[in-house]
Amino acid sequence: MPESDEYVAILRCQTWNVWPEKVGIEHRTLQIEYAEATSIAARLLLISYVNRTEPARYLNEETGLGPLIWDGVTRGLHRVRDTVLKAPEDEVEVAWQHRNAQRGEVDICLNFRFEGEVPPDVLEALRATAFAVMSLLNLEVQDYLTPAAPVQLRKVLPASGGQMASGVLLNVQNRLTLNKETLEHVLPRISVALSSSEYGGKFRVALELYAAHFNEQQARVRFLLLVIAIESLASSTQKHEVAVTLLEDWQRELNDEMLRHDPSTEKFKSLEALSRELSFRAEDSIRSQVRKLFARLDGADKNESEQLQRRALRVYDKRSILVHDGYLPDGELSGLEREARELLEKVLISAVAQTARAIPNPA
Repeated sequence: MPESDEYVAILRCQTWNVWPEKVGIEHRTLQIEYAEATSIAARLLLISYVNRTEPARYLNEETGLGPLIWDGVTRGLHRVRDTVLKAPEDEVEVAWQHRNAQRGEVDICLNFRFEGEVPPDVLEALRATAFAVMSLLNLEVQDYLTPAAPVQLRKVLPASGGQMASGVLLNVQNRLTLNKETLEHVLPRISVALSSSEYGGKFRVALELYAAHFNEQQARVRFLLLVIAIESLASSTQKHEVAVTLLEDWQRELNDEMLRHDPSTEKFKSLEALSRELSFRAEDSIRSQVRKLFARLDGADKNESEQLQRRALRVYDKRSILVHDGYLPDGELSGLEREARELLEKVLISAVAQTARAIPNPA
């Protein structure tokens, strides 16, 4: 039977508080789920190094302590999400700079054993767990820990101590050459879209969420940002008249029943809560609102509209699974993220085009 190897996932964080120096605190085993009904056992270890010489000044003070990890900087390269972009004609040199911990930094470590190469879905689960530990530490000890480097994997080697796995994805993307005329044409369209979009203030909210996903390195968070942006553009709509009429009949019956009870009793309060729920039920579900967003998308013919609606419902349903079950396979997540981005961009581009028609053509 093959032997498993020892690994440690490391999230290096910058601290705000003053921590005890050169301390390692280990906790019992965590079960980290990375696939349906599949998990790995990991030991949680928190390591502090030395504090800043002046707590008020955040200088790059080397310590020579802690494992060498990639600093997360892609020098001379353009990084978007978790990907480095290059044009087909570019010849790029990829060189990672590694460093020890600096003063005022701590490492959140997850030690585990695994047989063979660690697959992407395990890495994603480890990354999510490390960020969850960071968030809980901030809540529990009132700190403001922030990541100082990406989560990285270290394979423990008996002879040399360890081997780090650092890297980002490389994506080939054509590079456009813009001219002044193009920009002069675009700026009025942007201005009109911001001031006159049919979505009102929700348009800016969606754009903020879309902008935030460019710097986010966690796939699950990017996917949720994109779907929330789509949700923010969906409009509240009434159910069909048949359903609304039936709800109104129920509401009258409910009102009559409420008159029979004292407002201070639990019966009345329960009926009152049901009354509020009936009012809410007159509106379509958010899922239905998302579908209708693409049903009325400007410029889409019937076939394209139906296809967009099916895609939007699938993305929204997967979002619900992630939020309620806490898991989507890593391989599936990357495709869903791309799908959500394409759908959101369809709506945003359509909104700009629709408002741009109000711009008068130059004489």
